[in-house]
Amino acid sequence: MQISLKIEDSLYNDYLTKWGSPMHYRKMRDAIETMKDVQDRHLLLHGAGRQAVEKIFQTTIETRERLDKIVKNLCSVKIGPVEVQFTADQLARMDMQAKFFGKTTEEFVKSTVEELIQRFMEEC
Repeated sequence: MQISLKIEDSLYNDYLTKWGSPMHYRKMRDAIETMKDVQDRHLLLHGAGRQAVEKIFQTTIETRERLDKIVKNLCSVKIGPVEVQFTADQLARMDMQAKFFGKTTEEFVKSTVEELIQRFMEEC
């Protein structure tokens, strides 16, 4: 199927300037493809905003699936096949506890899990 799409000359020229001809057509198609599943709400990360998020996570984020995985890993603990999800309130409490004990959240969670494993092993 082939369709015609009217866009402002300035937008077309932005793509042409940034990507050159004929690459700008491919980039426009890629942008439309990326947005195909957007219904009502969406979040677009680009430029400085994307770089800020990538700096926080210390990795590049190229796809929605990658961002989903990173966020999920921040909100859960997985030991073998068992994964426990945490609420935003629980994560905030862990962060406060970590600060109280002078640890990073990662150090606090790791030491807490290690304590639980130690207790479990002692009871067996």
